[in-house]
Amino acid sequence: MLNGLGATSLHLIDRQAVTFRAVDSTGLITCFEIGATPSRIQFREVPSIGELQPLGDSRGDAVDRGRFENQERWSVLAAGGLTRARTLPAGHRSVRLGELFRVRRGIATGANSYFVMTRSRAKDLGLLRWCTPVITGATEIFHAGGEIRVTDDRRLLLALPPNFDRYSSIAVLRYLIAGESAKGGLPAVSQRFLCQSREPWWSVERPERAPLLVTYMARRPPAFVLNPDSMALLNIGHHLYPRSKYFDLQRLVVMLNQQAPDMAGFGRTYQGGLEKFEPRELAAIEIHVPEELLRGQA
Repeated sequence: MLNGLGATSLHLIDRQAVTFRAVDSTGLITCFEIGATPSRIQFREVPSIGELQPLGDSRGDAVDRGRFENQERWSVLAAGGLTRARTLPAGHRSVRLGELFRVRRGIATGANSYFVMTRSRAKDLGLLRWCTPVITGATEIFHAGGEIRVTDDRRLLLALPPNFDRYSSIAVLRYLIAGESAKGGLPAVSQRFLCQSREPWWSVERPERAPLLVTYMARRPPAFVLNPDSMALLNIGHHLYPRSKYFDLQRLVVMLNQQAPDMAGFGRTYQGGLEKFEPRELAAIEIHVPEELLRGQA
């Protein structure tokens, strides 16, 4: 668009609008003149397809070409990026989230219906000893109010270590055999794609428990929570590992949730307003942090 094709204007249809009946995607019309290098490119958002006409008028924002050249994700320029305040509060510093935290995906089991269960089911199967509390849905984080805890109704994850002797427990052996057997015309759990890629198939990944967690896909801003009980997290969120042991994590969670609405546009937005943040995209988001909070960073 900038090197040869010659973009002259972009017309983005509102993310909440249904642009294509059978495809969950946002709609964008790009106008260009081959070989052109305009110093400014028109960028506007319209609420519906019917508002696209005419494409050649001057409505929208005339954005300096350099803004497009320096911005990796152009959607940020539309999602408040043109008017978003650039001045920092007094005593604050602008940093990327990845400078404060290492971001890692949640656990992908390959078969949640097999590896995730209620406490009562784990007890009935004799598996309680090898299970650990797990967060299974983004709503659990959204409703946690900044801190998520283990409760009696919390679901459990079967977390057998890779060196577990399957013959050391009759209950575990019986359950693993069931997972290796086809049922109802469906292939065995052990034959599912992700399970097949593991050795042994029944040992799900065991990442270090993170003190902070964040949702990564929703039709609302991300939500950050403290994880004081060190619960496991399924791939409905990301782990956040502080890069300094001196951070005031409780204060950071409050600050991140306050700034979460400003993170719109830095992820991948789908038709209907669903936005997804990959770890790399989340780590690249700039936030403003009080200077005294960063002084102890080591």
